[in-house]
Amino acid sequence: MRRIGGAALERHAAHLATSSHMTTPPTAEPNPPRSSSRGIRWWPLAVFVAPLVVAIVVLARIPTDDRQSINMLSMLLGAIAAALAFTWLVALSRLRWRVRLATVAGLAVLGALFVAMVRVNGVTGDLMPILEWRFAAKADPVDRALPESERTTDASAPERAVPADAADFPEFFAPGRDGKLDGPALATDWDANPPEELWRRPVGEGWSGFAVAGRDAITQEQYAEDEAVVCYDLLTGDVRWSHRDRARYETTAGGIGPRATPTIGGEHVYTLGATGILNAFERVSGRLLWTVDILETNDAAIPDWGVTGSPLLVDDTIVVSAGGTNGRSLVAYDRATGEVRWARGNEPAHWSSPRLATLCGVRQILIFNASEVTSHDAATGEILWSYPWSADHVHVSMPVVLPGNRIVISTGYGNGAHLVQIERDDAGRFSASTIWESRRMKAKFANILAIDDALYGLDDGILACVDLATGDRLWKGGRYGHGQMLLVGDVLLLTSERGAIVLIDPNPEEHTERTRFDVFDEKTWNPPALAGRYLLVRNASEAACFRLPVAND
Repeated sequence: MRRIGGAALERHAAHLATSSHMTTPPTAEPNPPRSSSRGIRWWPLAVFVAPLVVAIVVLARIPTDDRQSINMLSMLLGAIAAALAFTWLVALSRLRWRVRLATVAGLAVLGALFVAMVRVNGVTGDLMPILEWRFAAKADPVDRALPESERTTDASAPERAVPADAADFPEFFAPGRDGKLDGPALATDWDANPPEELWRRPVGEGWSGFAVAGRDAITQEQYAEDEAVVCYDLLTGDVRWSHRDRARYETTAGGIGPRATPTIGGEHVYTLGATGILNAFERVSGRLLWTVDILETNDAAIPDWGVTGSPLLVDDTIVVSAGGTNGRSLVAYDRATGEVRWARGNEPAHWSSPRLATLCGVRQILIFNASEVTSHDAATGEILWSYPWSADHVHVSMPVVLPGNRIVISTGYGNGAHLVQIERDDAGRFSASTIWESRRMKAKFANILAIDDALYGLDDGILACVDLATGDRLWKGGRYGHGQMLLVGDVLLLTSERGAIVLIDPNPEEHTERTRFDVFDEKTWNPPALAGRYLLVRNASEAACFRLPVAND
């Protein structure tokens, strides 16, 4: 019994062992460690995104003749780098999906917060976006609109005494449109004797400057959906009269409102709005005499940055760059009636103002159009000559007229300047030929000045001096941005893009800044007006008048 039981027990144990072996799964080997090739995939970032980031850093540091194009390229590369980085995160990174989704959600929240809290308030002259907080105090143009009492004209208003140290500044870029004033002799130490602020006030948006006659200081502004022509008192800033037209021009890059500066001729004022409305007023009362839409009546299209050229008074006509087809590019209107006196040319308009010159003994009007500088006979509008110019970029700066029947033409965006000789043969035919070409003076939308044997101007936002005989650079210094400039006596008066007034010696040997005075703390593209010693400056939100110290104070 004991042997049988033992054998049975052995067989039972063997059966149990066999059964256990058949039913218990084999023990799995431990997972091998994940190889680095199956971890986070970094190489797409290194191959595709990192070179773009390096390129952006390098572009920001290298000197260039075309900072605007470099900035636009950098922003494009940045957008491509961001898109590639996002693609890597979502599709190629091998991060856990919950990490990817959490990162995408976080980026979406940050983007929404950025849009909710930050706005783009236009761009700088170098085409960099200007960012500001949405909750920052900023007066609405409607809130700044003129009260009803200030919008009525008053023909019976008493005459106001004009101070002896005032003078007229009746049009864009000084009388004669050459940017030069004989005086006064300005004091050049503003720390010891600073400019006296007479008034400061909010104004409607726009890039117009002031035209001044007597105590009437007239500019153009935007109020909500209305373009306004406003006449201020030179000494007090009080509104004398205003006129409104239902018109509004706006772009993100170019801003809002009218661009041209009024033109004063005796007792009349002529203004041109950003959408092409040409008006004539009585200067004292502000009564509208006549109005013409220069785009509609000349089969012209509004330029991308708005109508910008200031009206030019020539004898008994007012001349504007309409840019129309079928012989209606440059148009002269009767200054008393608004009737067309002549129209010539087929070139689309750009953003330069017409100017009067005498070349080869003939009075002519020069206008920088889309693809050429064109000369028109001042009396008849007949085209006398033309000089071709690339249409790749904006043409704003007026031709500089020089002795010896020469002109200088300049544009920004890397193009530079040409010195051009104008000649007239025995048969009366004109011709224009190139003396030199130089990339050392690139006027974007500030005019340049010829003083003695040198050119002075903001070359891509930096003040530069160029030899007039050769086009070679004499010096470059002073990053003032895309401001504006006048020659007052023997000093350059410059308004910087950031709102400073600066006095500079026009010295071909070196850049010498004499003094400066900060007026605004935001973008200032508007041209200044100096009426004697009364300096009027403005931008898209404020205007101010200063009585400048002179040398004998």
